[in-house]
Amino acid sequence: MNFLISNKLITLKEQVDVLKIKFKELTLMSYPDSNIEIVINYMSDIANKLDERLSYYNENGINNWELKLISKVIQAFYNMVGYIAKCDVKNHPREIMIPIRELLNNTEKDHIFITEPQWELNYSVGLLMNKNFKEALKMCGIVLEEDINIIKLAFPKLHQDNILGGAIMAHELGHYFDLHYSLELSEKAIVQIINSIDLDKYISNIYSHMKEYTQDLEEMKRILKSNIPNIILRSWIQETVADILGIAFYGLASFLASENLSIYYSDINESQSQFLQQFSITHPRDSFRNYIRIATLAKLGYLEKVDGKILSKLEEYQKQWEESTTAPFRAISYQVSDVISIIVNNRYLLNLENDIKCNLDWIIDFVLDEIKSVSGELIYESDEFVKDIHSLIEKITMVIPPNEIDRSPVNSVSIINSGWISYILNSEDIKNTMGGYNGASKEIDVKNLINSLLKKATLTSNIHRRWINATSQ
Repeated sequence: MNFLISNKLITLKEQVDVLKIKFKELTLMSYPDSNIEIVINYMSDIANKLDERLSYYNENGINNWELKLISKVIQAFYNMVGYIAKCDVKNHPREIMIPIRELLNNTEKDHIFITEPQWELNYSVGLLMNKNFKEALKMCGIVLEEDINIIKLAFPKLHQDNILGGAIMAHELGHYFDLHYSLELSEKAIVQIINSIDLDKYISNIYSHMKEYTQDLEEMKRILKSNIPNIILRSWIQETVADILGIAFYGLASFLASENLSIYYSDINESQSQFLQQFSITHPRDSFRNYIRIATLAKLGYLEKVDGKILSKLEEYQKQWEESTTAPFRAISYQVSDVISIIVNNRYLLNLENDIKCNLDWIIDFVLDEIKSVSGELIYESDEFVKDIHSLIEKITMVIPPNEIDRSPVNSVSIINSGWISYILNSEDIKNTMGGYNGASKEIDVKNLINSLLKKATLTSNIHRRWINATSQ
């Protein structure tokens, strides 16, 4: 073995040794549940097997392909360990995760969930170890005794205690059920959409420097049909499905948290009269996502049952997006063959948005039916919202945690909804209540106060439910 390979293997082993020491340290920390310890043991086993494989290569030799592969595996694994190092109790958004875990208790999948604090104001979901990484381990000669699927939920560290903002997690849970629970909702919807749209209106988006390749219209339609799903449509449908499921799981709380985040990231035009939207290749426009959420609320019966003040607020959000303007999209060329490209421009994106909108009614029905097939308990029904909301809002207005009604624990999702409705409609009443206590109502941070009440309520209601379940067995 030459000294280049020997030195490379030494540096790889040094980094694996660092990871092995880190895993020993991680076993001494406190975690929100025993699942994290399972993950640590699982990953520690991978580190030990990587160490053994490096020793094998050192004794028996290694070719360049194997060296590149195990180097990339160790580098990727190194980053994964960093996520686990931030899963301790100190970094865990306990109260935000309570309703998520309660919903997941209605499913049969054995996925393990971990949370990842990050400094960016964003929430996301994904596999800690994807299929490619696990396949790479096998190619390195590393065989794991068991296969554990670990789902990583990322959240903004600065919003660890923001129960209201944490309702965005319902949208991320939607991505989980679509992409990682094997429902494949987006893929099923795409098949139907691509078979229903008028491909003629996309013909003008096809470009070739060899004109003879664009003369056969049927061939152009075939090219469009096979490529449109991969050019933005898939990403937009995945977001559409997640928005529908977010509303299904959390109701108005998901709507209001999503609107809040959309407004934060939106610019206002120079005359300060309209929101200025941007087209994105990963997400539909905010105006369209508002349309999706409103349509889902309607399907679930919310618009018929909420009171006039709430309905007016929903209409206000809807109106601000309907009256918004959209910045021009800089065209992008997607090469689909040696001589043909598809040009994505404003026209392409508007056509795509309109095609999804035309299919939205059945998409919502399809997604709701599919999630009900997993468990009807996953849906937060509008009747449940109406039944509890006014009593819970009254408690918050009196600065009382809304954790129970008539000595019965309240649904965690109802608690979050009551917090959002109180925040957008009753902030002044809450200030007046607090002002009566301390005479300084103008300086009260209502949102933080509500979040504090919701933290206590979600935790105590969860404990109450678990106590009832334990004593009734």
